Amino acid sequence: MTQHSELLQEIENLLDFEHRIMIEGDLGKLSVVVERKEKLLQELMQQNNLGQDYLSILRKKAQQNQMLVGSVRAGIDAAMKRLQALQKAQDPLTVYDPSGKTSDLQKIAKKSLERRA
Repeated sequence: MTQHSELLQEIENLLDFEHRIMIEGDLGKLSVVVERKEKLLQELMQQNNLGQDYLSILRKKAQQNQMLVGSVRAGIDAAMKRLQALQKAQDPLTVYDPSGKTSDLQKIAKKSLERRA
């Protein structure tokens, strides 16, 4: 196996690993993958006479992973919005008093509640 093909195979394996990480949701490992991918791509840029067929396979895998990254990001954003909505639902209800000022319904209820023994 030549140095070119070893490098290309290592990049392909790394792209497959990156894909698996995202599918499994183990996003903590992505930082290590990104660092390694950057180093391998720098090595690849220094190579001459690379097989275009194999490069197109790597390009396709990289594009698929990029689409998956977009989906993962959209999922994380949706989860964050949902958590924020749930947190906001726990906040006291804000209403307008007769003078037009906003006030928490909880505060109004406490003020108007009369306790008798």
